[in-house]
Amino acid sequence: MYSQREIIKGVYDECKKHHDDLHLFSFHVSKDEKFDLGEYEYIRRMDLDGFDAFILYACAFYNPKIQKMVVTKLKAAGKPIISIDSYQEDFINVTSCNKESMAELVEHLISEHGVKKINYVSGPTDSADAADRLEACKEVMEKHGLKLDDERIFSGTYYVDSGYKAYEYFKANDMMDADAFVCANDQIAMGIFYKAEADDYRIPDDFIITGFDHIPEAAYNDPSITSIERYERSIGMTAYSLINKKSDEPVRIIPKLAIGTSCCRNCRVYTSKRDEYLRKCIKRAVDISRYTGYVSDCAADFMTYRSVAEMYGILPEYQRKFGIPVMSIVLDRNERLKTLDIPYHYNALDDEQMSMHIKRRDIYNDRVEGNLYIYSSLHYGSEYFGYVVSTNYFDALNNELYHMFVNNISNMFESALKYKEQEEYINKLKDLSYYDPLTKLYNRLGFFNITEDMFDRARADGLETFIIFADLDKLKVINDTMGHKMGDEYLVDFANILSGTTDSGDVVMRFGGDEFVVFGISDVEDEVRKKILSIQEQIKIFNEKGKYSPYILSVSIGYTIIHHDTDQTLFKFIEDADGKMYKAKMEKYEARTGSKDRRSGRDRRVSNRRSLNEPVNLT
Repeated sequence: MYSQREIIKGVYDECKKHHDDLHLFSFHVSKDEKFDLGEYEYIRRMDLDGFDAFILYACAFYNPKIQKMVVTKLKAAGKPIISIDSYQEDFINVTSCNKESMAELVEHLISEHGVKKINYVSGPTDSADAADRLEACKEVMEKHGLKLDDERIFSGTYYVDSGYKAYEYFKANDMMDADAFVCANDQIAMGIFYKAEADDYRIPDDFIITGFDHIPEAAYNDPSITSIERYERSIGMTAYSLINKKSDEPVRIIPKLAIGTSCCRNCRVYTSKRDEYLRKCIKRAVDISRYTGYVSDCAADFMTYRSVAEMYGILPEYQRKFGIPVMSIVLDRNERLKTLDIPYHYNALDDEQMSMHIKRRDIYNDRVEGNLYIYSSLHYGSEYFGYVVSTNYFDALNNELYHMFVNNISNMFESALKYKEQEEYINKLKDLSYYDPLTKLYNRLGFFNITEDMFDRARADGLETFIIFADLDKLKVINDTMGHKMGDEYLVDFANILSGTTDSGDVVMRFGGDEFVVFGISDVEDEVRKKILSIQEQIKIFNEKGKYSPYILSVSIGYTIIHHDTDQTLFKFIEDADGKMYKAKMEKYEARTGSKDRRSGRDRRVSNRRSLNEPVNLT
């Protein structure tokens, strides 16, 4: 807003004169507390040790909770603090006499113009300066035996839109009979004027309109709006001059009643200044149109990206379009050590980009004194990402679209975060559907999803493939004697051995129960035999630990080599390897017991599992 910008310019003029850097922490308020908390989060996290003094404009903090948080944070820094227009204990206070100024304006309306009935449009209900101005109006009216009825008070914001809404409120409630509309600032007054003009009211013939702040838009309007000229630049300059000084009483900057034609038809109008202002307005309108296009294009470009790294690639182009000399994005993950994640630091003047982990001081210009650093929070609602620092970008004070540009960057962080979360969620779902939760090996769905394509490509390229089928020998014994928890560990231990002894290109699956399958590409049978020998060797080494004593980890293995010219399915070769595995198991059984199991492998296990492509009869 105009008043805040002028105060900042006053402070910065003094900083340049004394070769000091000004660090401006900017905030944009809303009616959404989550958004406001995101705006202020970077102050809460920031290490303020490196600053020499603070100038606080607390009136802009409409949320009392946030105002308290900022004040507490600044006090903890232990540096001189100057507060403007909001009395803070233990601070040096500078006041522009809000209450006295409004009292003078209302006194003028009553004494000079005979005003008796007022419609009052206030600022935010939790704003200290809005409360002071309203209280002053009530007190002056009471002094003259008049009363400001509650229904003739409308509370809103400090923006033009609040003037529109207030006008509609008074009109809808048959209260357009007021002698004057007294507004808490000039923007509200302009909103009242635009609505009144549209309804063919003549100002000041039908009623008077007054504002507060004496902004150019109101001062050079026709009619010019009667207001209070606060000398904001003087306020900023005075605040700077009080650093390192003592002052128990508030330092008062006396404003001036600026009478306009919205109450006095015969007051002087400075046409030359108005013409100069109109020229500036025309240029600003052209600039706004240009910047609006940049913001729109930027938002559209960012929407096509899925990562912030892509955004960093195009960001210098928009930084140059906005005319920002130097800009940094700071993700303060380790602020206390002052080692920050600076993924983006671009100097448009030297066409130099630096993206690395650097210390905070490295983003500042030590070669030149009197710099202006403007900080803006990067957040989405209350979700905080970091902040932007723009160096010597003076247009940020006048260009409202700069904030929208920063918002686009925030939205990109949010979109990238959501896309990453979505990918992680999809991968988790894939893991649940493709992997065995106990052994972390592929289950049947995951195995066949990968190996069928590998199998087809290998055949097309004339390559041989293989299947290894392994079946644990002692799982039932371990479950029955040591419990199912140890049985699960028995399965996991073998799965780890199997994964550790196969090649990276092999695909390992838990086929079901105590059965495992390995698929790979190899046209040398000896290589497959070496894999099996390696598995058995690792099992031998594992058993030396005696984890399952008196039992051991034991497995029966079969394999089959698949020629590239086969027309059989992959599952058919798994069954072939299963049969060979069972033959090996029976040979071990016969060697150990001296007896034979006359059933075939398929007959023996038919009650335990079904073929993958065999229907289950539930009747």
